[in-house]
Amino acid sequence: MKGRNINVDSRAGVVTLGGGVASESERAQALLLARNTDGVQRVEDHLTVDAALDNQPATTVAESSSTETAASEPQ
Repeated sequence: MKGRNINVDSRAGVVTLGGGVASESERAQALLLARNTDGVQRVEDHLTVDAALDNQPATTVAESSSTETAASEPQ
């Protein structure tokens, strides 16, 4: 998956993912990565799918709290 601007917030074992991805496949990859991270008990999906993002350059993962888990992998 290309690097995307995915906001990741983690509190008390609950990870919330937000931001945009280019496809349902990218959404599934981000959710799977978050769910398979040690200590994660639940993942809340606030991701939106926007096919236009597939034509934009990749960006880095944005983190929104100090106890976060990256939700994006390099290509």
